[in-house]
Amino acid sequence: MLTPLRLKCLIEGEDIVFPVTAGDNEVSDLKEFIQSKRALDSLKDVGPHTLELWKPKDTNPIASKPRNDLVERIGLLGDISKFADELDPSETVLSLFPIQPPREHIHIIVKVPRTNHFRAIHEHFWQRREHISVRWRVQIPESSLSELDDNSETLELVVIDLPRGSEKAFTTEVPRLLVVPIYETFWDVLKDEDQRWQALLQPPRFSHPCHATIVTGQPGVGKSVFLIYVLLRRLANGMTTVYCDRGAYVHIFDDTGVRRLTLSDGSRIPELDNNSECCALVNLGDKLKLVPDVFYPQLRKGRVVVATSPSKEHWRSFSHEHLARVCCMPTWEWGPLYFASLLYAHKDLNTFDLDHCETLQSTYSVFRGIPRFCFWSLNPIVLRMQKAEIKNALDSITFLDDFAHAISGQLPFNPNTSHRLVRVEPVDNEWLMTRTEIKSNHIAELIFERIRILTKARFLEKLMEYLAYPNAHGPAGILFEQAAHYSIRKGLTLTIAPLPSGTTLDVSIPGIPVEKNEKSRYYSLSNREKAGSRNVHPDFLDLYMTPKSKIEPSIDALFISSKHITYPFQMTVSPRHPINFRGLDTVFKHLPATAQKDVRFVFIIPAKGPSGEEYEGIQTVQSIDTPQNADADRVKKFKQLPHSFRDYHDLMVENR
Repeated sequence: MLTPLRLKCLIEGEDIVFPVTAGDNEVSDLKEFIQSKRALDSLKDVGPHTLELWKPKDTNPIASKPRNDLVERIGLLGDISKFADELDPSETVLSLFPIQPPREHIHIIVKVPRTNHFRAIHEHFWQRREHISVRWRVQIPESSLSELDDNSETLELVVIDLPRGSEKAFTTEVPRLLVVPIYETFWDVLKDEDQRWQALLQPPRFSHPCHATIVTGQPGVGKSVFLIYVLLRRLANGMTTVYCDRGAYVHIFDDTGVRRLTLSDGSRIPELDNNSECCALVNLGDKLKLVPDVFYPQLRKGRVVVATSPSKEHWRSFSHEHLARVCCMPTWEWGPLYFASLLYAHKDLNTFDLDHCETLQSTYSVFRGIPRFCFWSLNPIVLRMQKAEIKNALDSITFLDDFAHAISGQLPFNPNTSHRLVRVEPVDNEWLMTRTEIKSNHIAELIFERIRILTKARFLEKLMEYLAYPNAHGPAGILFEQAAHYSIRKGLTLTIAPLPSGTTLDVSIPGIPVEKNEKSRYYSLSNREKAGSRNVHPDFLDLYMTPKSKIEPSIDALFISSKHITYPFQMTVSPRHPINFRGLDTVFKHLPATAQKDVRFVFIIPAKGPSGEEYEGIQTVQSIDTPQNADADRVKKFKQLPHSFRDYHDLMVENR
């Protein structure tokens, strides 16, 4: 007599391991046993025949304990097809498990069909606006400080919970959505576009091609999650919606429920053709590279919203045949990013976690406001992988020309090149025009080091050449900043003079010894001798300091001499340069009192202009962003000192 097998099963995305007993049965029977076991919760109203059963490969067993990190451990393995085999319904259980498998392992992973997840979402959100309006509050530490204080901002945002397990319906697999401000802004943009489209359809009507909105932006900025938010908002408003992130089929949500429609050549979506208030949401990504033909313009009434990367190859032909508005989604600010990171890491929103904050600050200094990479890199293993990919992208730069041409032209945005190094940002409130920026100061230093090694003596000549090229001017200016930092950190005497003219003076900045290298890279300028002291700690005197993450727009570096003269540095290639007073206020509130008495603002500018002429230098410094003229008089007392930077003679020499 055969001894029944006791198989440990797990529904994908859950952490509840449950046993199922099977003997001389087929896999189709095993599906029924599993559905019956969980018929009261996760598999309620799910047909057993729709389940997919997967057996982890013997070469990659998955321990069932500890349970608290089970979902994360499986998630790190990637797509299920990489570490498990799908079972054929006609196979026998005994052919798969001739003997009782190890009891400490997961034996069967159950995939629930997406349509069932979508049904749960429809049931939970259809005409239920109360489910998309719950607001949570979180106190946000400053991005430069690993602590909360009386000045910490409190941020209140909407948090939307999906029904348990239904996040598997989406490629993002996010169980809880944080509605960041840019999502609400873009939702308003789509509402305006809807109203304009309805106006176009009013009689007398001609044959308009169907209107579309294309939402683009940096890979990892949250476009896919935004599309889920749009879906939930539309469901809560009772609006017919088509969702597509696969090329083979779509899901249609209306007042009757959810149905799946398989796409084939010449197939149409009646709801989209006949209902002017219907909208199709198309998410381009790894599983859907191009917009399916069914969404191209016909004489139909519905609209289309496409979320995609900045690479036009994915949507160029689609946009040519549409009245399409293209909107670029910006990267996130620190506050929403910190809030979302607590949800991602399942942290208590009312408890400040110092380790989590410092880890996020570290990833933020590398990836800036790109949530996907910041959150993934909270895991140290993933962070190492991300840095390895950055290195691979850097290794693809073989000359400064390569980088300048990539910056000024259309970027390829494949996983191993440009989007590891640069980011795309909108430049106006219409979200239409974009600019390409180096992703962070950390990345800029790595790019500078790579180019420094490659270009050797031609660096200055080529840098000035690219400063003259409008499309590359901004990134070239950032590289000029890194060149200046590099040379000053090695030790220089800077000759500077007040604006508009005056007696010159020399400022000697000693080289940074190895033991002080870490202190010279700061998150915060809280460098008092001790708590409550008015004096600067001796370790931070005569030390050229640069921020780990560019936090304040008014300061690129800081030097406090042993005579307690404070020199904030601003590297610039613009002869008319504004100072952001609000940023200065933030900087100086952290400095000890003795460091605020004599402040001399130093502008580091190129010695020669882009055409080889002597650089005119700083002509005027206009104040901007003065909060109600607060402290404007105090800031006007700052001495403003330009220095024409010629000290490139050691630029190509390795650090001593």
